[in-house]
Amino acid sequence: MNGERYRVIRFEDVEWRRGHCGALKRLLSEDISFDFVRIEDAKKHFHKKTKEYYFIVRGEGEIELNDDVIKVKEGDLVVIEPGTLHRARGNMEVLVIGLPALNELDHF
Repeated sequence: MNGERYRVIRFEDVEWRRGHCGALKRLLSEDISFDFVRIEDAKKHFHKKTKEYYFIVRGEGEIELNDDVIKVKEGDLVVIEPGTLHRARGNMEVLVIGLPALNELDHF
């Protein structure tokens, strides 16, 4: 749904796809990205340019950040600076915001 100065992106209209951290819906990818992710078999990785914000929408688990393992639960926000090795584990649904937008060329 679009207006002259706004857009509404309907969750149900966005297809699920496989990402590096699990099943995801890429809701937006412009200057910034918004991904809704069901954490599944995430691989440890980092981004050279993108800063990520993980907001735990549902569930709980752990996030590995370099050599640290942090327990997280619904309502927590984790800020991941570029260059930080990371991955999430557990039964979680996460809103991942990337700035600049996440892309395959910045995934190592």
